[in-house]
Formats: sequence, C-alpha cells, structure tokens
Amino acid sequence: LLAQRAARRRRASAPADRVRLAWRLATEHASDAGVSLPTYLTLSETAERLATAMPTTADAARGMAHTMERIAYAEQARSDEEVTGAEEGSAAVSAEATRRQSWSQRLVAHFDIRRVRRVRPSRLIAGYGPR
Repeated sequence: LLAQRAARRRRASAPADRVRLAWRLATEHASDAGVSLPTYLTLSETAERLATAMPTTADAARGMAHTMERIAYAEQARSDEEVTGAEEGSAAVSAEATRRQSWSQRLVAHFDIRRVRRVRPSRLIAGYGPR
C-alpha cells in the first residue's frame, strides 16, 4: 500500500496531474468515511455532497472542484498556488474524513486486501490536448 501511494505521487509530476491526484485522494477518503459519491456526479455536484457531509471542509471541496473544472475545460497551465491550494484542500477533506471514522474502522480499512487492487469506476474528465 505504501508503495502504491508513493508511485501515485511520483507519477503525478505535472501540475494538472497533482491536482487530479489531490481530488482523487480527497474523494476516496470521503467515500471511505461513508459519503455517497456516485460516479455519475459532476465535479460541482461532488463538491456539494462533500460540503453537505463535511461542512467544515466546504470551501476546500468547492475550491478543488473549481480547479478541476478549470483543468478540464480551460487550456491554461495551472499555477503553483492553485496546485498548492488543491493539495491543502485535499489534506483538509482527508483529515476530516479520517476524523469521522473510528480507530477500528481505520485499522480494518488499512489492512483490507481490497485496497491493494481497488476497482472503482473512474470519473470521466473531458480534456483536450496533451497532459
């Protein structure tokens, strides 16, 4: 599991990839904490579900969704400030999701073999041009 996480971070070298990784980690942690996030939701709808379920991280969730939408639809390079903001927002959402889980749930989830090969349908993100 630690090797998987390290490989994910290493592969996400471009600013847009780092923001996508931050969004993915935040939504995975929220799902693990019991927030219902079906794959058919748009980025804004996902952010609103996160904001409703975890009000203390509402601004972080909405900010990450806005940055993700700009990555998907705007043909501009992301600034370091946007990337840092998305990573901080992801950390806030992940911390709140972790706080909502009991220590036994976190322990069982950490050693769950299904996490090694997690099969979740990924959200489609429209984008044009090279990554």
